[in-house]
Amino acid sequence: VNDPAKVSFCAGTVSDFLGSDNWNGKADMYLTSEDFAYFLEEVPGAMLLLGLGDGWPGLHTPSFDFNDRVLKAGITALTGIALSFADA
Repeated sequence: VNDPAKVSFCAGTVSDFLGSDNWNGKADMYLTSEDFAYFLEEVPGAMLLLGLGDGWPGLHTPSFDFNDRVLKAGITALTGIALSFADA
């Protein structure tokens, strides 16, 4: 379960670095298998998803091919979060 304060922090930081139109902020629940959830049981945090674009084939499907054009946004978002967290 994501910590609401950490989600808010990430939303503000991603919006600052990439523009508010690049933060989706959907509160949808996803049934995924991810070990990161165990970290969130011990330390408040947030798991973010990097969108690949509308109409992109789903992960773990035969037609999936990573959209390389989103790498810059993902790197910028995670670097911005790390730098902003260090300054907080």
